[in-house]
Amino acid sequence: MAAVLVHPEEVVAARAVIDQAASDAGRTISPEHFGVSLAYSDRPLEPATVRALSAARKGVDPEQVVPVGIGGLRSMLERFIDVGFSKFVVRPLQPTHPDRSTLELLARGVLDLQT
Repeated sequence: MAAVLVHPEEVVAARAVIDQAASDAGRTISPEHFGVSLAYSDRPLEPATVRALSAARKGVDPEQVVPVGIGGLRSMLERFIDVGFSKFVVRPLQPTHPDRSTLELLARGVLDLQT
């Protein structure tokens, strides 16, 4: 399941709906199938970014769903793992030209969460 600007707790309800629809159709979905596309920021969100993201999902505080820094990203991934999600696409919120050091920082920060 791809998700944008969601709390880990919100995806639990969405997963239940998907699982029920599959069951109603006589099918099952592997628990390893569920995942999230997650934007993260390397710095605190700027006011213009908060406004734009708030407009995209009314009623959700972007600062609660867009992790900041590698530590924030790791914490958010752990929360999704805790509710049974296992596939992740992580991408920087701000345009970037990642170099080897950026990718190494990301790897050091979250790669050990891979199972």
